[in-house]
Amino acid sequence: MKMQTGLIALSLSFAGNSYSEEEKANLGLNLDVGVSGFFSSVLETAEVSFVESDSPAAKAGLQVGDKIVAIDDCQVPGCLTSDAKQRLKRQPGDLVPIVIQRDDDIQFYTTLKVE
Repeated sequence: MKMQTGLIALSLSFAGNSYSEEEKANLGLNLDVGVSGFFSSVLETAEVSFVESDSPAAKAGLQVGDKIVAIDDCQVPGCLTSDAKQRLKRQPGDLVPIVIQRDDDIQFYTTLKVE
């Protein structure tokens, strides 16, 4: 199956679905993602392509090039995009636990606080 890739901004959308102002969760990062599947698309890759200064992502220590390998215990690759979207669709003040892989061998757990 062919993998699609694209750039998404987590403060604006996920997997091409826009949120209203009330639904937006500002995490302050953009991801370059790869997905597979048609009816049940699955995240294959998620790499940080931009981190806004003084954002929840910056405060959590995320850097451009970091790979997200888990979003709230949903493993990447393998997380359904619908599941990832729900796990990231939080209200201000909520916490989003993620696991990051840096430099192909260093993994660490961090938490983003939604603004």
